[in-house]
Amino acid sequence: MIDEPRVGEDLGSIFRRIIQASNDLAERVMWLERVQPVSHLTYKDPYVTAKEDAAKAQATENLYAPLRSDTRAVVDLAAFARRLLNPQDLAHAVTLEVRNAARRALGMPEVKEYDL
Repeated sequence: MIDEPRVGEDLGSIFRRIIQASNDLAERVMWLERVQPVSHLTYKDPYVTAKEDAAKAQATENLYAPLRSDTRAVVDLAAFARRLLNPQDLAHAVTLEVRNAARRALGMPEVKEYDL
């Protein structure tokens, strides 16, 4: 450790003592890493752990078509997509990109130019 500055000590010798103390500290850290790996000393943030677990769960979710129990939801979504394409309903409220996404969802070809 660094002692208190001595009376009459110049700045150069203070810096040399600081450098020597930091070198000693670095040597101690390297010795500790050899004796006990740093992985045992690290802190695992619970927020990061929860995010990692959620990402793993999302990656392993079943990505197939919905089952028969979800038929009503699929029918409702298809009806909503058709409403997005109907000029007398919601078509004027959304952009061309949204209408093209609705067309893709319904299996219809996309339109490249303004369609209303």
